[in-house]
Amino acid sequence: MKGFSLKTVFQFLYLNLLSFLFYLLAGRFSLLLSSQDGYSTPVWPPAGISLALTLIFGKRTWIGIFLGAFFTNTDLHFFQRPNLNYILQNYQNIIIALGNSGQAVLGAYLLRRTGNFPNTLSQLKEIFYFFFYGGAVSCLLASSVGILSLYIKGFLNIDNLLFSWSIWWSGDLTGIVIFTPILLFLYYGFNKQVKVLRSFIVSSSLFFVFMIAVIVFFFAKSWETDVLQTRLNYYTANLANSLKVSIKENIHSLKSLSTYIRLQKELNRDSFEAFSKVLISNSNSVVAVSWNLYMSQSERQKVELELFKNYKQRYIKSKDRNGKLLRSEKKTTYVTVFYIYPLIGNENAIGYDVYSENERRIALDKAIQKRKETITDRIQLVQDKDSSYGFLIFDPVFIEDKIIGFSTAIIKIPILVKKSLNNLSNTPVCFQMIESHNTQEERILYESECWNKADLAKVSFRTEKSISVKDKKWLLKVATEESYFQHYKTKAPWLILLLACHFTGLLGILILVITGKEEATQIIVEKTTEKLKKANEVKSDFMANMSHEIRTPLGAIIGFNYLLQEKSQSLEVPEEFVKYLQIIENSSKLLLELVNNVLEISKIEAGKYSIVKSEFSVGELIKSIYDSYSYQASKKGIIFTYEMEEGIESLRTDRTRLMQILINILGNAIKFTPTGKAIQIKVSLKNNILQFSIIDQGIGIPEEKLGEIFHPFTQAEETTAIVYGGSGLGLSISKKLAELLGGKITVKSKVTEGSTFTLELPYNREYASRRKGNENIPLELKLNPNSLIVVFEDNKLNQILLFGFLELIGLTAVFAENGKEGIELIQKLLEEDKKPDIIFMDMQMPIMGGLEATEFIRKKMGLKDLPIIALSADAFSEQKEKALKSGLNDYMTKPIEIKTLKSILYKYLSK
Repeated sequence: MKGFSLKTVFQFLYLNLLSFLFYLLAGRFSLLLSSQDGYSTPVWPPAGISLALTLIFGKRTWIGIFLGAFFTNTDLHFFQRPNLNYILQNYQNIIIALGNSGQAVLGAYLLRRTGNFPNTLSQLKEIFYFFFYGGAVSCLLASSVGILSLYIKGFLNIDNLLFSWSIWWSGDLTGIVIFTPILLFLYYGFNKQVKVLRSFIVSSSLFFVFMIAVIVFFFAKSWETDVLQTRLNYYTANLANSLKVSIKENIHSLKSLSTYIRLQKELNRDSFEAFSKVLISNSNSVVAVSWNLYMSQSERQKVELELFKNYKQRYIKSKDRNGKLLRSEKKTTYVTVFYIYPLIGNENAIGYDVYSENERRIALDKAIQKRKETITDRIQLVQDKDSSYGFLIFDPVFIEDKIIGFSTAIIKIPILVKKSLNNLSNTPVCFQMIESHNTQEERILYESECWNKADLAKVSFRTEKSISVKDKKWLLKVATEESYFQHYKTKAPWLILLLACHFTGLLGILILVITGKEEATQIIVEKTTEKLKKANEVKSDFMANMSHEIRTPLGAIIGFNYLLQEKSQSLEVPEEFVKYLQIIENSSKLLLELVNNVLEISKIEAGKYSIVKSEFSVGELIKSIYDSYSYQASKKGIIFTYEMEEGIESLRTDRTRLMQILINILGNAIKFTPTGKAIQIKVSLKNNILQFSIIDQGIGIPEEKLGEIFHPFTQAEETTAIVYGGSGLGLSISKKLAELLGGKITVKSKVTEGSTFTLELPYNREYASRRKGNENIPLELKLNPNSLIVVFEDNKLNQILLFGFLELIGLTAVFAENGKEGIELIQKLLEEDKKPDIIFMDMQMPIMGGLEATEFIRKKMGLKDLPIIALSADAFSEQKEKALKSGLNDYMTKPIEIKTLKSILYKYLSK
């Protein structure tokens, strides 16, 4: 077929896989925003994503969008057991997917046909057509098809049809308004169809609005959820209270029975049943009461005769292991059901030894011990034939401190629950009662029929309430049914969201219009800025190059002046001549400092700011700062002191930057400390961390502002700049400098009490000690006078100067004027079996430069261990780093000082 190729197939599969993943991931996220009915969402980003993909890549993406929509709406059960029957049973998912994917195709078609698309949405007409045809009109398809399929399937009732449809439609529209421009402008920006700035503004602004809309929706939904949850909590509390009141009423009724029995001289069946009949008629959940006789083995025969007389029950009975009622074995103690009312339905309980069952026995013993009523754990009643549970309430009856028996109330939990529910409004909830056993095992007392329904786990609120009566604790768990939401939910969140959607659309239109007009202006501004940037770069390069050119002759002046000073010491020259040489030296050094400043400015403007480390005395630094600021402090009436911990000597870091940090902090301390108060600089060492603390008794900083004072243009209070002055930049600069030095600044402060700023820097004791020892090593070290030194240097002045310096040290050298000549010289020396001991390599030479020559020596000639020292007037740190990475051993900056030269020679040639 024409146009068919493997590349085309791969592209088709790739685009559909991309569309599938985009839709599925966005869809699964969007389901978290679904309404309480679970079938519509206020914002549906996949609608906007699918339209954007169709606009950019065409109808080719339809299959991927369809599959993404299908699996977004498909239950996870399908993935566990994928089969055709599941798809047929849930045909609405296919219909919804067809609506979603068809909507994207329809929207793209309408925009191309009526909206003059593709365009960059710069004109108001283009924007209107985009939102109307691509949004409002096309969104009618998916919402109508989807809601209709759900209604036919029975998931929605007719009362909520219009509301669910409107939420679906507005959700799709909001998704298109926000996400289609986001993806389109990201694509346009990547392909440079629009300016990157406009692409960023449109995409980021709309995404930000989307986040606001989602937050507003979640806030409203959370409010509604809280209302529904509060209603459920209130219902649960009422149900728990109703159950508790019912049980307490039963206990109260049971105690009246105990009192009646205690007062009877001769209790018989008729009197017991007469009283019990009244008691049960007044109770709402007691299904039966009994009189359980406490007796010994010696009384058994007499009791069994009475049981036979009253109920034709011949013996006391208990359950065997299989639960069958049999004649009870001989025991020391029995608690026998002697009377019971009503008898009908409870015949099996007559003569039953309650004490024979473990759970009942525990409750009976506890009742005797505490002389109070007790409640049993859940039990299967002897007289019950169904599978429901109940519990017994035992109230011990004593006569003259002797236990004679137990008034007993038989409670069937289903009846207790049913009668408690009669006192409450009809609410569509399910609940479960749990008994906390003394072994911490949770046992179910009661479950409503709907408790384990599948839809209960899908959409439900849950709550728990404990019920405590006497020494028993039950847990009431309540969960809502699906119809709970239909009864009590409000439309407030979606009405709020509707306003948010309108605001989103208007803001999106406004952003597109403004950015469209600004784009033309921005292009002009960027072109002008680019010209200015190039001019600034030319200026920086010019200044750097001029400084480089100045350093070369300046180095000759300083060097030759040094040679003249050295020679003058061995000659008889007028004192005035020596004075002139000193003036030349001072002036040259001043000029060198100015040149270095020019280089520093060039570095800063070019973004090549660097830290220059050197070793210096910490004590001298602190003393110099103290001397500089003591007058200013005393003039203001501030007590200014400093304290240094013993053992702190030298530090290797950028002295200038360190001083700048300390002066910034100290200046603030003096500024904000009133007359009569004190400031102290304290230097201490903890765990190889050198701490510079500046402690003042100033106005202090509020605790909530401590995290902000290091931000640019930020001060503790709005009135601070007015009262004390300052730009709010000092601490920000200090913090950045501290980080460049490998340290950090911390602050502690209390309002009206003062502040403590602490600068922490790493401190190496071993290095400091080693450096201190090295300072005492004289520069006139033992060097081999026969060392073979080769110098690559094209400048004649520098050749003469180096020769003079080496001659003073007692060495000599051979020179080459460029890299090529130097390599030939080394090859000749190697042929004569003379290997150079060290090479000084100028970086900028004609024919072959220093880096190229070094690479040739290392790789072609195999002299990997030969020391090669770079000579350069370029003081930029990145140039030094580049040279060292290229195979040079060290780096000397011009103008060359004899002290530096001696240090290098000693390092590589000393014995």
